[in-house]
Amino acid sequence: MGRLVGLVMVVLLAALVVQAVSGDSPLWVSAVSLPAGLLAIGLAILRVFGRARRLSAGIDPPAVQSELARSILRDHLICLAAMTGLLATQLIGA
Repeated sequence: MGRLVGLVMVVLLAALVVQAVSGDSPLWVSAVSLPAGLLAIGLAILRVFGRARRLSAGIDPPAVQSELARSILRDHLICLAAMTGLLATQLIGA
């Protein structure tokens, strides 16, 4: 599953770059979509994946596991907001 998620992230970023370069949509669409995608994907790569691996290892005490789970939830909510904004921008700009 991890490789599939990584592939989808790469495809999304490539599509956003192609959209920005080709000029198929208004400039504001790319100006909003690309940073939103980079924010969500960057957060996942830099924080979520590592913390999820650590949480799944189960070696930390319950209090630490609880904090890891909460931080993963917060990061996912930020990613959800960024991706929702990206989707809304793409739909409005189409």
